[in-house]
Amino acid sequence: MARVPRPVVVGVLPTGEWVGFAPAVDGFRLVAGIDDSEASDEGPPADVRVALIALAIAYFEEVLDGPPPGLAEATHQDMAEMVQWLAESATDLDERKAGREALDAVEDGLAGDAVSLLLIALLESTEKRTPAPQASADPIRFLGAHAGALLGR
Repeated sequence: MARVPRPVVVGVLPTGEWVGFAPAVDGFRLVAGIDDSEASDEGPPADVRVALIALAIAYFEEVLDGPPPGLAEATHQDMAEMVQWLAESATDLDERKAGREALDAVEDGLAGDAVSLLLIALLESTEKRTPAPQASADPIRFLGAHAGALLGR
């Protein structure tokens, strides 16, 4: 399991893993951990995008418990940077448009549920073009399964 620089944590999943993200050479990576184990998602770019969008939905829906002690909690600015990267790095016109709309909502400080709806639209647009597992039906359950797989659980 690769150690990654400065992950910021969105929260702890019902399955016990914490999830967050960290900068990477080509953007951002989902990071998951439990106890002393930590892993970064080095999978195919489309899968990483799906996981990061699901993570952003979890943040704005405020459905996870806070991060474990000693780990940095993701801020609104951290999330804005990641959503900006998601919008700017999209190669599909519909996905880029959905990403910009989500970014505008984040930057304008709209309520979490409004941002979440726009992120779900981005997720659905992304899933249309990828063989990645479908996360839009239940992003939190998807994150739990994805984090568990990263950690070999």
